[in-house]
Amino acid sequence: MTDIIEKIASSQDTDKIEIVKAEVEQGGQIDAFMPHQALTNQSLIDFLMQYQKFKGLSLEDFIELGALQPNQSHVEHGSLVDYCIKKNNDAFVKILLLARAQLTQASQVLAGAHADIKAMLDYRPGPGQKTIFDVCSKRIIDANVVRNLILDYNDTTDGSDSESEPIECDPIRLNEGDRYAFRGMHFAPSFYRKDSRAKIKREAIVNNKKTAYSISMLLDSGYTADDDVPEDDSRIKQQKNKHKDFFDKLKAAADVKEKKIGSLAPPQSRNKIVFQSHFYRFIQAYINSYSRLFNHKAIQIDFGFQSSHNPLVSLSWNCEKACCYGVGSRFDKVISSIYRNPHYRRSTKKAKHPNAGYVDIFILPQSYTHAETVDRKTLLEQGLISLSAYYRHEEEVIAFSLVPSEHHQRRCILSLPHLDSDFNRKKAYYKQYGILSDKTLKNVRELIFNQQVSGQQAQEQHKDGLNKLTELAAKGQAQIINQKIKPG
Repeated sequence: MTDIIEKIASSQDTDKIEIVKAEVEQGGQIDAFMPHQALTNQSLIDFLMQYQKFKGLSLEDFIELGALQPNQSHVEHGSLVDYCIKKNNDAFVKILLLARAQLTQASQVLAGAHADIKAMLDYRPGPGQKTIFDVCSKRIIDANVVRNLILDYNDTTDGSDSESEPIECDPIRLNEGDRYAFRGMHFAPSFYRKDSRAKIKREAIVNNKKTAYSISMLLDSGYTADDDVPEDDSRIKQQKNKHKDFFDKLKAAADVKEKKIGSLAPPQSRNKIVFQSHFYRFIQAYINSYSRLFNHKAIQIDFGFQSSHNPLVSLSWNCEKACCYGVGSRFDKVISSIYRNPHYRRSTKKAKHPNAGYVDIFILPQSYTHAETVDRKTLLEQGLISLSAYYRHEEEVIAFSLVPSEHHQRRCILSLPHLDSDFNRKKAYYKQYGILSDKTLKNVRELIFNQQVSGQQAQEQHKDGLNKLTELAAKGQAQIINQKIKPG
């Protein structure tokens, strides 16, 4: 039989793939455990573990070309995948398992495996589900099942959320002049720890009244973003006074153009405008230049605030807009610090993290709205700021520093549905997410779980699917909330 390794090593042909194909057609095969002079007397598997490739060909290449069978075994070393487990090469273990390599020395291999590989082999997507070890110990192995389990394992981060309960909200009666206002908060990993997410969910069930703080109120008072602090806390009260001084000074100050910040040019179009006071320039910058204001510290440089943290609280008169922020549809699905990926498991079609965020429901009395907030639409109508069509639909109302707990009515956890069954079979389940049609749902499933594409195209389709799903969830759950809070 032709020695493929020696043939590759001695050939002057640059296309090594064609050489391997030709040898395989003639019955050539590679013994992964056999030492070769061309590999400095190492076996191919040991050489690839050390150098990753031989003449530009990887372990995956040799398997895909049919030159190396993944279920090879050796009297001393056992099977190829068992050998890679003993060598603690998790990358090669994954490649071999995806190629339907069978775990032969079952319990002995698992017991002696390194912690990282053991964790992978022990992985199961949920209670009652088979582990990767279980699936790969069978005589007949389903490559798609293994692929989905390994991809799911690669997505594994912290522990799974519990299931979210259907949205509950009692009717809320309004007095004359009162308005519903909504604030959506996404469980961004950089702000919400696992324990704080669990606490938020527990307290939402018993309906504890909550104060909505700006990030500055908490961080500049020495707290973290997810700390639960009473309004009469001495540091909070001190910070609120500082905020009041800041806003009062802005309202009293004549408008001043914004400066260049390092290499960041000042906003030319906005600098052509003379605002009625420096306060309205600040509000315009908050609407149009959020990154400049806080990431580039323009709030300190151009407006004289004490820190680069946001002193405002954004709410919306529109529940759906707030829910969009709560479920994460307004956040880049690639930035893991601000977007909490639900990690839909390909093996079960269920979200590992179905709880995406929450929406707080407030009733704002007319007196409070006039004294402690600004309404973007009202400022536009008064000619104090400008708004593009996109921003007009947000229906944003901006509160100074905090929204007191006395105005808080309810907190609703916002979740993403499982995608494990067809719509008709689980209509009641999808109804609790406000999803009443299966058309968009089917499209979402195809985008998120599409196995016909790979690489960048697969990533883009997955991202598109998450965008569509979060928008669907926001719209559906907002409709449920709007229906429930209206008095009968």
